[in-house]
Amino acid sequence: MSRATKIILGIAGFLLITAAAVFFLGHRMLNKSLPDYSEDINLDILQKPVQVYTDEWGVPHIFAENEEDMFRAAGYVVASERLWQMDLMRRGATGRLSEIFGSQALETDKYLRTIGIDAIAKKIAGELSPASLAFLQLYADGVNAFIRANRSRLPVEFALLGYEPEEWKITDSIAIIRIMAVRLSYAWRLDPVLFRLANKIGLKKALEVYPAYPKDAPLIVSELMRKLDPVFGLMSERGRAVGQILGGPGVLAGSNSWVVAGSRTASGKPILANDPHLGLHLPPIWFEMHLSGGDFNAAGMHLIGTPGLVIGHNGVAAWGLTNGMIDDGDIYFERLNPENKNQYWDGKSWQPVDTRAEVIEVKGEEDPVILQVRSTPRGPIVSDVHPLFRDDTTAISYRWTGHMISDEIQVFYRLAKMQSWDDFLAALRGFVAPSQNFIYADTSGVIGYHLGGYIPIRRDGKGYLPYNAWDPAGDWLGPVPFERMPQSYMPEKNFIVTANNRMVPDNWPWYLGFAWEPASRAARITELLQQEDRIDVNGIAEIQSDVHSVYARGVLQAISKVVTNEQMPAGLRDYWRLLEQWDHEAGTESVEATLFNVFIVQLMQDVLQDEMGEKLYDEFRDWNNFPSRAVEYLVSAPRSSWWDDITTPEKEGMQDIIVRSFGQAVSWLRENYGDGPGFWEWGKIHTLTLAHPVGGQKPLDMIFNRGPYAVGGSPNSVAKAEYKLGNPFSVVAGASMRMIVDMSQPMQAHTVIPGGQSGQPMSEHYADQIELWVQGRHKIVQMDRHLVEQQAVATRTLTPLRDQ
Repeated sequence: MSRATKIILGIAGFLLITAAAVFFLGHRMLNKSLPDYSEDINLDILQKPVQVYTDEWGVPHIFAENEEDMFRAAGYVVASERLWQMDLMRRGATGRLSEIFGSQALETDKYLRTIGIDAIAKKIAGELSPASLAFLQLYADGVNAFIRANRSRLPVEFALLGYEPEEWKITDSIAIIRIMAVRLSYAWRLDPVLFRLANKIGLKKALEVYPAYPKDAPLIVSELMRKLDPVFGLMSERGRAVGQILGGPGVLAGSNSWVVAGSRTASGKPILANDPHLGLHLPPIWFEMHLSGGDFNAAGMHLIGTPGLVIGHNGVAAWGLTNGMIDDGDIYFERLNPENKNQYWDGKSWQPVDTRAEVIEVKGEEDPVILQVRSTPRGPIVSDVHPLFRDDTTAISYRWTGHMISDEIQVFYRLAKMQSWDDFLAALRGFVAPSQNFIYADTSGVIGYHLGGYIPIRRDGKGYLPYNAWDPAGDWLGPVPFERMPQSYMPEKNFIVTANNRMVPDNWPWYLGFAWEPASRAARITELLQQEDRIDVNGIAEIQSDVHSVYARGVLQAISKVVTNEQMPAGLRDYWRLLEQWDHEAGTESVEATLFNVFIVQLMQDVLQDEMGEKLYDEFRDWNNFPSRAVEYLVSAPRSSWWDDITTPEKEGMQDIIVRSFGQAVSWLRENYGDGPGFWEWGKIHTLTLAHPVGGQKPLDMIFNRGPYAVGGSPNSVAKAEYKLGNPFSVVAGASMRMIVDMSQPMQAHTVIPGGQSGQPMSEHYADQIELWVQGRHKIVQMDRHLVEQQAVATRTLTPLRDQ
């Protein structure tokens, strides 16, 4: 059982003890914290009155006379709906989970403290522009005004866990931005897995399932590898734990975005679409709102706990983003002084490591835990957190762009106010982490794309493997120049698609990374756009909900060149014929989608696990895109040695393994779902349960969780529905929101989130958008004040005390 699972179960066990209290107190306890959308409120932090209009979906439209009051009101309103989620996110970011969950979260806290999100947040706060500091403080003032006024009616999670929220600080918001950068970065978890793979099976064989691995890469000596292997394993495990505790699946998800020029749309104006793929849970990661104050007027998706909007539109321009999949971090082997483990070798002399003491309070323990964190100029020494790693001559440090000083608050503020492509580019110059693909559209007809983030230039031009810290080959020489970053402006094909696919050709001068998703989503979006001469919003929505699997189509076509129906055992031929005749649509009623997905998961294991070993394969498959890409390659390479099962005396080939894996898939389906395809509809096996962090055990699950829902799609369809290969086929990641903006109607957006606006389970807006999301439908959110007022179901005024 992984530590992440133990933590979750430990939390669930603790919560079960208090569950009876919830039922005893009943509706009063659960309802007392619900906001009254029609209640006027006096707030001493405001300068002028602020109107808040709430629509039928619980989306607030905040109208203030100035930006200062707008940000204050935003903090207050978000806290009224999502305060406990905000608190959990800041605790997760800053390594303070043990304070509320006890010792079962201690090791994860140690790792988070070592990565140093709280430490870098404090450094960033000391370097931010006055404007960004002001936005953060105004937002914090609003949050704190809500906390002060509502201590007797806090969300039920605080009572369940027996604590109250502290004052919100500007560093809390900065830390949340940085923990999102951790979740969207892969180097700190993936580099160790792939490095160990090459050392275990040999470089030549690793190249087949890890095509980006450099052909001339050296391998470290086996003795050192034995020492470091537990540390690398721990890095992967801690990465899973961080994702799970913060409400995600602990896997690297993807995203879709595209923008279509007016020459290809029914309205004659550009249409922009975006659906970032993240962990699916309750409450959702996004809170939708409309902010208007002074000359600021924008609507879109707010990242809980941070001021402003991350994705949205402002009546003139719209923007969206997808993960850039950039290799933004490197691992280093540090040589330590045998006579003084607090000194590292810089290539010329011994230098002192930096140290800081982290004080971790643990619920139920009288004394705090004191963690000594060491770091070098590269970054924190992450090997110190492994309880069994004891080596006074070697350590592992981690360098990451997220440890740099940057001002993403100002970037998103400027995006919300931009009026042109030049404004868009000017805003992105300040963006550092996490690297993102930004897309753009405006009412003048301009469409474009630009990669945002710090892309390190390594001295040796690589970045795939750990470096020796004293070797200058691993030095970072600076970022790729902004003007040379991947970008596109008004392309001839009149549309731009980003779906975590490779963005540059092989001859691009700098190394970007290797964790691209399979190209199937980008290929399918492109295929569908090319079929339409004049697409409209409805057509774009259909693409967002498309469940066709280009990946399955390609894999089965490759297999058909080696394995035919006649080569299948007689008892499997009818089932194989289903796949041969399949249209590759993975709808909820598709039997073929079930058969293919069960087969492909079994095939991945049969082809890869015998060479890797169970433990390393378990970590490798945690990144769905790597096993997916590996099998995609291997089915087109029937002579690859990977097809031989090294655990048997025989020498198997591709046909042998395909037949065996398919037979096992059919047997598994018969045993678990019934003897025949009539029982195998995809929606019966492929389901989504939206879980709350405290809904991990009965009876709390009945209060906080929603589902299961039958879901179509697959890990590689446009309508992404990711399941973990180690625990198929429950959906854990997908579209964390969907947004479409037609620039012919720039004051409205078609949006949906997988859940609802409220974080409180008794609210009518806790889960009221789930059915829309499952069905691929959207709601319309307006920005025009007349329409906002006309469509509002409730209105309240936040009034300065001095106006009373």
